[in-house]
Amino acid sequence: MKTTFTYNLFMILFFCFFTHVYAQQTEDVRQVTVSGRVKEANESLPFANIALLGIDSTVVTGGATDEKGLFALKAPVGKYILRASFIGYEGVEKEIFLDRDIQVGDLVLGASEHMLSDVVVTASL
Repeated sequence: MKTTFTYNLFMILFFCFFTHVYAQQTEDVRQVTVSGRVKEANESLPFANIALLGIDSTVVTGGATDEKGLFALKAPVGKYILRASFIGYEGVEKEIFLDRDIQVGDLVLGASEHMLSDVVVTASL
């Protein structure tokens, strides 16, 4: 009982006194937006994967396109690789430099030649 009370008191004091943590920021990090559309030959691809990678291939940010295949990602100023992918399609990569808000246009994905033809599921009782 005493340890529970001590723990609860400690947690209350912790959250009361240490809720505001201020990080030291040495420079102003300006965020810019890259936007566009992911599509196949004639149609938009809803819910396709979109990622913004650093030059060393680390993921900076990412997400999915909306119902119309549109996307918008925010990132700090810099040089990136924009990657779009969707199951059953060959991915597309485009090297971009973000120094202001840009519109990359349409990223067109082609059908993948490595598709499974049949899948058989078996189970035993």
